Order: sequence, then C-alpha cells, then structure tokens
Amino acid sequence: FRSIARPLVELIEQKKLPAQVELLRPPTFDQLRRHLRERPGFYHILHFDGHGAYEAADSGSGFKFQGPEGKLVFETEEGTPDPITAEKLSTLLQECAVPAVVLNACQSAMIDPSGRQKDPFSSVATALLRSGMREVVAMAYSLYVSGAKVFLPAFYGRLFEKGSMAQAVRAGRQQMYKDDQRVCARGEFPLQDWLLPVLYQQSPLSFPFATAAKLESRPSKLPAELRREKNPYGFIGRDSALLEMERALRRKPAGILIQGLGGVGKTTLARGLLQWMDQTGGLKHEPWWFSFQEIRSAEFVFNRIGEALFGGNFSAVNMKLEEKVAKTAEVLRDEPLLIVWDNFESASGIPGSGIEPNLRDSDRKLLAQFLDDLRGGASKVIITSRSPEDWLGPTRRFHLPLGGLDREERWEYCQAILRDLGKTINHEDKDIVDLMDLLGGHPLAMRAILPRLEKLSAAQVLAALRSNLDSLKLDEEEEGQKSLYATLAFVEQSLAEELRPLLVLLGMHESFVQAGLLEMMARQVDGGWSRASIDALLEALVFAGLLRQMGQTIYELHPLLTSYLRSNNRKAVDKSDGWARAFVDVMGTLADGLTPKPLHEQRAFFHLHGQDFYHALKEAERLRMTADMAALTQSLAAFAQNNRNFETAERLFQHLAAHYESCGQEQMAAGPYHQLGRIAEEQRDFGSAEQWYRKSLAISEKRGNEHGAALTYHQLGMIAEEQRDFGAAEQWYRQSLAISEKLGNEHRAASTYHQLGRIAEEQRDFGAAEQWYRQSLAIKEKQGNEHGAAITYHQLGIIAEKQRDFRAAEQWYRKSLAIDEKQGNEHGAAITYGQLGILTALQDRFLESGQWLIKGLRAFLRAQDQHLAKQAAGNFMVLYKNASAQDQAKLESMWREAGLGDFLR
Repeated sequence: FRSIARPLVELIEQKKLPAQVELLRPPTFDQLRRHLRERPGFYHILHFDGHGAYEAADSGSGFKFQGPEGKLVFETEEGTPDPITAEKLSTLLQECAVPAVVLNACQSAMIDPSGRQKDPFSSVATALLRSGMREVVAMAYSLYVSGAKVFLPAFYGRLFEKGSMAQAVRAGRQQMYKDDQRVCARGEFPLQDWLLPVLYQQSPLSFPFATAAKLESRPSKLPAELRREKNPYGFIGRDSALLEMERALRRKPAGILIQGLGGVGKTTLARGLLQWMDQTGGLKHEPWWFSFQEIRSAEFVFNRIGEALFGGNFSAVNMKLEEKVAKTAEVLRDEPLLIVWDNFESASGIPGSGIEPNLRDSDRKLLAQFLDDLRGGASKVIITSRSPEDWLGPTRRFHLPLGGLDREERWEYCQAILRDLGKTINHEDKDIVDLMDLLGGHPLAMRAILPRLEKLSAAQVLAALRSNLDSLKLDEEEEGQKSLYATLAFVEQSLAEELRPLLVLLGMHESFVQAGLLEMMARQVDGGWSRASIDALLEALVFAGLLRQMGQTIYELHPLLTSYLRSNNRKAVDKSDGWARAFVDVMGTLADGLTPKPLHEQRAFFHLHGQDFYHALKEAERLRMTADMAALTQSLAAFAQNNRNFETAERLFQHLAAHYESCGQEQMAAGPYHQLGRIAEEQRDFGSAEQWYRKSLAISEKRGNEHGAALTYHQLGMIAEEQRDFGAAEQWYRQSLAISEKLGNEHRAASTYHQLGRIAEEQRDFGAAEQWYRQSLAIKEKQGNEHGAAITYHQLGIIAEKQRDFRAAEQWYRKSLAIDEKQGNEHGAAITYGQLGILTALQDRFLESGQWLIKGLRAFLRAQDQHLAKQAAGNFMVLYKNASAQDQAKLESMWREAGLGDFLR
C-alpha cells in the first residue's frame, strides 16, 4: 500500500536511507523471481504489505490460510490472486540469498485459532523461518495503516543506522508506544498496538553496508511543476485507487480513465500516481501532462509529443495529422512513457453542465485512433474526466470510477483540515459523524465546509447543508453531485449579501480570474463597485477552498465553481445581459492588445485568460458585439499561429473571414485571408499560400488599400524566395517597396530592403547584398528598432565572413550579440554564438570556437530547440575532429564541464 510504504520514500528523500537502497515496484511472483536472479550479490529485503484473512479473498494481495498452512497472495499479470506457499517462497529466497522478510501484512504471524492448523509453524512467518529464513518481521494481529506508518520509519531508519533487525524492531515498537493515536473508520483512538510487530530470528543478521553507505539525494524524472504539491493538505489515502491503476498499467487498453465528480480529487490522484511511481523507480522517462481546458485541437497534442520524440521542427514537417499520430504511436508502443490528459471532459463537453466541447469530432477521432494504436504497448495515457467518456469504449480505456475518501482516509483528511483550526475530532459528537457522512469524503466539500467549524457547530452546518439538499431539487443528478452543489450553495449563502451579485461575473471565468479585470467589469455595470468588495469576495472563496491565490491579484478557480455558477439550477442574480456585455468588452479589449505581440509576451496572458477569451467569443456572438467578436477571434488565431497550432489558427481565421463576408465587410476579409496565407506558408504549402495571398491581394487592389497590397506583395516575394525563384521574388519585393516608399512606411521598407539583401546574398552578389542590408539598417537604427538591427548586424557578419573579412564579421556578430543579450533574447543570441563558433574555427582558434559552440548549444537546449541544438553539437564534433590531440583533450574536458553528458567521439 502506498500509504504504508510512503514513509520509506520520505526517508530516502530526507537522506535518512542510503542512496544505494532501491525500492522496487510491487511485482508479481514471476517478476520477483526474475528480478532476484538477475541481481546476484545484492542484499534484498522482501517487504510485503497487504491484508490478513482467514478465508480465501476474492482479490487483492495479502496473507490468508488456505489448506494446511498460510500463504502469501501475490497477483498475476491480470490482477487476479496468485497464492504462494511460504515453502515455495522460501525456496526462491534461499536460492537468491535473501536474508530477511518484513511481513507488514496483518495477522501474518498468527496461527488459525479455528484449530484447523495444528502445526505451530503453520503461520506464514514461522513457515518461512522453518524453511531457512534467518529473520522475519511479522504482525501478530490486525494493524491499522496509521499504526504501520508510525512503525516503519523508525524501523527502517534504525535498521540502516545500526544494521540490526532486532534493534530496528525495538525502535519501531518504542515509537508506536510513544505515538499511540490511531486513525480508523470510527475516528482517532489511543491503541496499545506496539505489541503487534514480532521478530522471528534463528540467526542474527548484520547489514555491514548500512552504516558505511553514502547518503545522497536521488534525481527525479518529474518536471518541477509535478513535484510541487498543490493540495495544502497533501496527498492522503487513495491506496485502493492506486492499486487499481497499477493493475491497469499491465492491461492492454492504453487509456486509464479516472472518472468522478468535480472536486473529488481526479487530478490529485493522477499527480499522486506519477509522484509515487517516480519515488519507487517506476518512471523510465519524464511524463507529459496536457490540460484539455486549454487545448482546442488534437494537432497541438501530437505536435508537442512529436517535438519531444523527434525534435523541435516536428510541427513544421509537411505530414498529414493522421501520419503524425501513427508515427508518434509507433515509438510509444515500445517506450514506456506516461501521458496525462487532464480535465478531458473539456474535449467532448458534458451536456447540461455548461461545459462545451473544445474539440471537433475529427479531433476526438484522432485521439481515439492514438489510443487504438497504443493498445497493448508500453506507454499509457492517464485520463481524468467528470464524464465516463463512453465514446472511447472499453478497448481504449479502463474505467476507474472515483468516489470520496472512505474509512481511515476520510478521517485522516478531516483531521488534517481541523488541525489548522487548532481543533480535534470529537467522535462522540453524532453531528460531526453525520456531517462527515453527508460530505461523502469528497475532498473539495470537506475543504469548503469543515473550516466553518471554526465559528459554527457541526449541528448548525449540518442543518444548513440538509436545507440546501432539499431546496436544490436536482432530481436527475447523482447523490454526490447533490451534496457538492449543496456545499457550494452553503458557501454562497455564507457570503455577505451585497457581494453575491459578483458571482454572476465570476461564473463567466474559467481557470483563472484577475482582481483588477474583475473590478473593471463590475464598474461597467455599476460604478459603485469598489476594489475592496472584489477583494472581499475573492478572499472568502479562498477560505472556502474554491480559489487558490497564485499572486497578489491572480486566483485559480476550482472547475466545479464555474460549473456550479453556470448551472441551470442556480437562479441568476441579474437576468439581463449587463454582466455579460461588461465581461465581453473587457476581454475583447485585452485580447485586441495582445494580437500584434510576439509569443513570449502573449504566453502568460493566454495561460491565464485563454479560456475566458473563448467564452467571451461565444458571448460576443450571442450578443452581436461584432467588434469584440472580431478582436477576440483574431487574437486567439494569432496566438494559435504563434504556437504553431496551425489547425486552430486556420479554423479561426476562416471563421473571421466568413463573418466579414456575411456582414458585407469584404475589405475586412483581406486581413484573415492574408494570415491564412502566412499559415500555409509556414507549413511550406506554397501553392495554398499563394492562393490565399492572391485572394487577399484582389480585395486590397479592388478597394485601393495600398498598405494591404504592399504587405501581400512582400509575402508573395517570400514564397518565391523559398522556392528559389529569385527573379520573381525580386519583382514582388520591388512592388512592395515602391508602395512603402510612396506612403513613407519606413518600417515596411526596412523589412523589404533586408529581404532584397537576402536575395542578393543567395546569388552571391555580396556587394549588392551589403548595400541593401545597410539601407535596412539605417532605418532600423533611426527608429530605435534594436531587435531588427540585431538581425541585420548578423546578416552583415555573414556577408563579411563569406568574403573572408573575419575581423569585420566578428565586429558585426558582436554588435548583434550585444543587443540580443541586452534584450534577453537567448535564442537569437544562441544563433550568433554558433556563428562566432564557426568564424573562430575558420581562423584555427579551436578552443575559443568550442566555447562559443557549447554556449550556443546550452542556450538551444534551454529554449528546447532540439534541431539547432543537434546542429551545434554536430559543429562541435567537426571542430573536435579537426583539432590537435592536445586541443581535443581540452575540448572533451570542456564538454564534460558544461554538463552535457557523455562525450560522443
């Protein structure tokens, strides 16, 4: 059980166990046999957790009597019981020189009191001893999980401190005697269970390696975000769910669906599984996490996976999406990776819940195809959803329904919450017991309601909740959903009455809310709203566990809160569209300002408000707020395009163009058509790109829009240049340039001068290239466009390098580099580092070249640009091969000191 073995993990993380200690995944008996035989010379301690019983269990690992002696019940690959006699187990352990066994399973030291077992050596513990095991630790009777959690840290801590089983058992029993409070299904009680751990010993063992072992931390396979615990009370319980998930990892369906009500802990369980597998050596590779609240196309998912598997240019590969799915699945069938699809209900939506589908049918079919392709393979997809996702079917996903915490886990979570209030559980109070039953062990409901016990009695809270259950009348809802909605209604009623109207506005948000923006929206409806009112509302919901403060003004919303506030069962405070119009107006203005910004400036805003923009877009269309609708669509499309999520960007721009055409605003449609050309161009579909550009150009020329025409001429030049039709490219550029010079648009002219320089450079007319570049540079320097100037400095360096004027080339590169470093443009700087590496290598300055190339390589790795990182590594290897033996040794040392791993000659 995870909750029992968790203390061992904590001892390792706290460096209280040697780094050489390896925690193995819970194996089948065949896996155990294979593992022991593959590791001769290792010290092994078999640690067995589970249940104890006197009758054959239907399923689950543990200890039971069966026939004349006790048995240990392993599991088969299919998760069915596999009873192994102590004699059979001992034979294996003797063969592999395993000196000790810890039977943490309940009653593993007991003899059947029914009298069926006459032999005093019929218990598992004594049977193991008789079969030659030198030391066995077992439990004389049933032991609560909370008791084992006290015994084990002290036991293993002392074992690896002193190397003695006897001293370890003594330390564990002493700790149990000292800390005697046990959490059980009925509450928390003092127990004298320190008597239960028993040591059977026929020849004392010594573990000499223990005291000499080196203590050191172990690297995690998890990204930092998944190592951090988001739940303020930690990950409590869920042992049976984790066991079911571990069984599912061995089954053929590629998906494992954790399904349950909002707030029940689905995401927490998925995070907990990854953390648990990471801590116990179950992860071979870093897992991938996708939140479908923020995903609008399947292409985004497969591009991210493909980039991790095949390199950063995977998204730009001219390949059908179905082929990308097959290509990624082919690799993942053989490599054991875990992928999480969180909040998956957002993919297909839940009718009547306010959750609309983010993905089209064609996208969902691709996800289903991916699961089909992975079936029976090594990789698995953990899916969390409030929906059973019946459309996937049992061949694609194992369905794990998740309810509330139960028995000991429920009371342990309750105590963790009340401990912050300085309170303890009174198990004689029938009202607190009834309250816990009503909350059903749902973590969200417990976090929202139990803190109310600071000022209210359990009877008062219970009465309020029961009243809400009666008034909600959710006839077709599950009982658990009723309880959760009653909880949220209780929280709402606990708010000051004057604050409740703001909940209508809050319900229009998803994922995150920003206090300043909420204030702006509220004041559009009624100028009397103050920031103090906004803060009071947000603080109350933080206290209830429905919001989590991320920064001074930013809060993360629990998804169930949005669902509740949008539900048909809750009467809106204001039935007019005033709140909706204010929401759309503020979101539209924010989105409009983000459209022209580069990706690194957009990213944070879209992480916070991307879902809000989509909801605002839906409301804008309903309310016929055309200007906001256009601004939101264009901004969402631009962000998708910058993220190379071309399918979403294309769909949004086509939607925008169709809107303009239907409204008779043909002149406005030229912009979306132009962007559709850019999208096709970035995917190297030059034929489609040219069609879109010509469609845009026709409108611009018809309407006399010279500025728009100049932009499209320029892009048509880019397409011709990409196809190496330099004559056509130059004609398009000169048409664009003529308009830019006529209109006095120096910025556009500078860009076209630069491209004319690229054409001259490609044709090795370096003199003309330099002239064009200098014309572009003069404008950029005049306008203070440092970023643009850095690009042109770089190109002037390349011109000088090709003319073997190395001194001038280095000067240009360093001018470009100074700007990139000043602006924090690490990727741009990395490109120049690489060019300086090549330049110094041409001058036989091998060690300096190596320094530049490594600096660029590390920057590319930080930017996750695998393509250019691989290119930089290749240049370093070429440099190494051309260097002298003395310089080669220094270059190899340089590589290792940079922490780049094994040196590949």
